[in-house]
Amino acid sequence: MKVFAEMLVVASLFGVGAASGVTILVDPGVVEIADDGQCSLLEAINNANLNSQGLSSPGECVAGDQADRIVLPADSEFRLLGQQDIVITDPLFLVGNGSTLVVGPEASSAEFDALYFTVEAELTATELTLRLAEFGGDLSIVNEASGYLEMTDCMVTGTRSSGPLANLGTMVLTNTEVVRNSTVGGSGGITNLGGTLTLIRSNISQNFVTGFGGTGNLYNSPDGFVTILESTISRGGTGTQVGSGGGITNDGFMVIRGSAIFSNSARSAIGGGIENRGTLWLSNSTVTDNFGSALANFGEATVLHTTFSDSAQFRPGLENYGELEITGSIIADNSGPEECLNEGTLINGINLVEDGSCGAEVTGDPLLQPLAWNGGPTQTQSLSPGSPAIDRADPATCPDRDQRGEERRSVTCDLGAFEYADPDVIFQEGFEAF
Repeated sequence: MKVFAEMLVVASLFGVGAASGVTILVDPGVVEIADDGQCSLLEAINNANLNSQGLSSPGECVAGDQADRIVLPADSEFRLLGQQDIVITDPLFLVGNGSTLVVGPEASSAEFDALYFTVEAELTATELTLRLAEFGGDLSIVNEASGYLEMTDCMVTGTRSSGPLANLGTMVLTNTEVVRNSTVGGSGGITNLGGTLTLIRSNISQNFVTGFGGTGNLYNSPDGFVTILESTISRGGTGTQVGSGGGITNDGFMVIRGSAIFSNSARSAIGGGIENRGTLWLSNSTVTDNFGSALANFGEATVLHTTFSDSAQFRPGLENYGELEITGSIIADNSGPEECLNEGTLINGINLVEDGSCGAEVTGDPLLQPLAWNGGPTQTQSLSPGSPAIDRADPATCPDRDQRGEERRSVTCDLGAFEYADPDVIFQEGFEAF
C-alpha cells in the first residue's frame, strides 16, 4: 500500500445550465396536469423534459428549452399523492426555495407502491425537502448510470421499504440531510451501486435496515467510488443478528476525511462504525460510541490521525483481518478485551493504543473529552491537558490541519483527529504579536 497518500474521488461539480434554457415558475402547491390556468409541478417537469409546451395549455407553463430552470414558490408544499413515477430525462435546475414534496397514497387505506423519482440526465436541486405523507407510502430516488444528481441544502426523510437514495451515476450532496429513513434490505440511507458519490458537509443519520443483513446509513458496492468530506454519519443501524456495518459498509473504494462517525449499531457487533472489505482511506476523523467495533477491516485500509473510541458490545476499537496501515491515531476507551485486534497484515506508525495492543508505541489513557462541538463542521473529542497524545506524532505524517480545520500548531503535532492548543501558549503568542 502507498504510505498515507491523500486520495480523493470527488465528482466534478459542473452542474447544469451550460446550455440555454428558460425559467418555469410553478404556482404554489399545484401538482396535477390540468387545463386550469395554473402552472403545476408535473406540467413544469413535463415541459422541461420535452423541450416544448408538453401537456400544459398555453399561458400556464412556459415551454421548455434545453437546460431549464424550474422555480418553486418559497416554503410551499406539493402533495404528490397517488402519483405516477417521475423521470428527469433532460438537464434541469430545480430551485426549491424551501418547499417540500410530500409523497404517499391518496388516503391512509389506499394501496401505494413506491414513487420512483428517477434521474436519467443532469439534475441540480437546491433548498428542497422530500418526505412521505403522514399516512404512509414510499419514495425512492434513483440516479441512473446516465444521471448526474447534485443536491444542495436539501433533505430526504421518512422513507421506508425501498431505501431513499440509490446511485448508479454521479451524485453530489452538499449541506444535505438524509435522515430517519428505513428499508428491509440494502441500505437505509444511501446505496452507491457502481456510481461516484461525494458527500460534502452533509448529515447521513438515523437510517435503519429492518430486515436481513444490510447497512444502516451508507453502502458502497465493489465498483463504487465514494468521497466523504467534513460530514456526519451517525445513529444508523442494522436490524438482525447478521447485520454489520451499522454506519458504513464499503466494498469498493472510499475516502473519508474530516468526518464524525458515531452512535451507529451493527447487530453482529462487527464494524459498528465502518466495515471495510474494499479500499479505505480514512484521515482526520472521529469514530466513536458505536455498537460494535469502530472499524472492522477485511480489505485494504490506510488510516491517518483518526480517533477510535468507546466501542460497545465487548468489541475492540479496531479489528484488522486484512491489510492495514495506521499512523498518528488514537484507540482508547473501548469495551473489548483488547483495544486493537490484529489478525491480518499491520504496518504501524506512531499511534496511541491505551493498552498497548497492536504493537503501539504510545500507551496510556489519552484523556479524551466526550464528543462535542469544538468548532468546525463536525463534532470531535478534544484532548485534556496532560494527555500523552499531545506532541507525540511523527512530524513526517502530520497533516496541516485537524478534523475541525484548525492548524496543527506544533512541529510534532498531536495524535488523533484533534489538535490540542494550550491556552497559555495561545495567550503568550497573541501577546507577543503586539
